Amino acid sequence: MALPDPVWALVAFVLMAFGARFFFYEGVRQVPADVSSIIMLLEPVGATVFGWVLLSQALSFESVLGALLLLSGIYLLYTRD
Repeated sequence: MALPDPVWALVAFVLMAFGARFFFYEGVRQVPADVSSIIMLLEPVGATVFGWVLLSQALSFESVLGALLLLSGIYLLYTRD
């Protein structure tokens, strides 16, 4: 008996969600805390870029300004030595 398509979609979603969480926490466990906190700040910037490139979403002024502030803050953290 074959499963209907929505069930396969649900199974795929659950596997991807748990897989993403597993790899996320495994990466955080292996990277020092200061580096992982800085990398996690890049998540909204990456989501904005992927939404713009892949989904053709419009970029607002606030989105671009926020990304620039995050990136400049990360740059200042890495060059403070």
